[in-house]
Amino acid sequence: MVFGTGRLFDNNEGPNVKLSFDGFRLIAEGSRARLDLFAVKSVENNLGFFDDVPNHAETLLGSYLTVPAPIVSRGQADFYYIGVDTKSATYNRGTAHEVRYTVGTRVFRPVGKGLDYNWEPNFQWGSFGSASIRAWSVSTETGFTLDRARFHPRPLLRADVYSGDGNPANQPFGTFNPLFPVAHTLPPRWSLSSGRRTSSICIRRFNFTSGLTSPEPSPGSGAGGNQRTTEYMLLEVKLLLIRPTPAARYLGTQGDLEIRWSPAPHIIMAFNFAGFKPGSFFNTLTDNAGPIAANVDFTYRF
Repeated sequence: MVFGTGRLFDNNEGPNVKLSFDGFRLIAEGSRARLDLFAVKSVENNLGFFDDVPNHAETLLGSYLTVPAPIVSRGQADFYYIGVDTKSATYNRGTAHEVRYTVGTRVFRPVGKGLDYNWEPNFQWGSFGSASIRAWSVSTETGFTLDRARFHPRPLLRADVYSGDGNPANQPFGTFNPLFPVAHTLPPRWSLSSGRRTSSICIRRFNFTSGLTSPEPSPGSGAGGNQRTTEYMLLEVKLLLIRPTPAARYLGTQGDLEIRWSPAPHIIMAFNFAGFKPGSFFNTLTDNAGPIAANVDFTYRF
């Protein structure tokens, strides 16, 4: 199950074990619109063969609608609702029963000639134990393909902002939950440990990607142009419950380089290089050196 560009829902196929769900999904699709309705449970990945079972402590249900939105030509929009009931969820406030609802929209124009964009605001509410939930995020990606230049380069800018938690004594629970994101889109659970009343703002990266390969389709949305990077951010998953330096808000600076080439149909080759320089948020850690990672990737799709 992949919706939109995977900011909240992605199967993370690639270096990760593919994320799967058991349940029901209804898809209605016409020439101009598509509607997904689902009620599922995430699947536990056990060590043996044919022994993966549903996680009965977590239930999801929701809907995802894609329709034309001609702000400019080829524009589209997604509207979604996702409900998650987790029997035991852990945050800096502790462990409790969580019921969280997410509504949002994604306005986008696939990668092609000229301007493309992918902007997605959403809002979350519900309960965590006895506390109410009030959280939100805004994620943006804006690019421009220089179609007349050699290799069709596409500079782009991503900017994301997520709410953090405030004073638990008199504030609703403000931590944004990214649910099941593709690893390169949202910092995995970073916002869970921000512990700040103010939001965490990250200018994620400024990429300069080449048009050597055709845009990949975005599964579940019927749209093309999802420029996906290899999931080097697996290095940062372990930051789940780190407590920040008092008043520290700056997570750090991150950069990445990706070169992709499709020498033949069904084949994609890629080289990725990424680094992260920790900010004041991680000053209390003994081992706070920034990770640097590189990899070569070969994909054959059939």
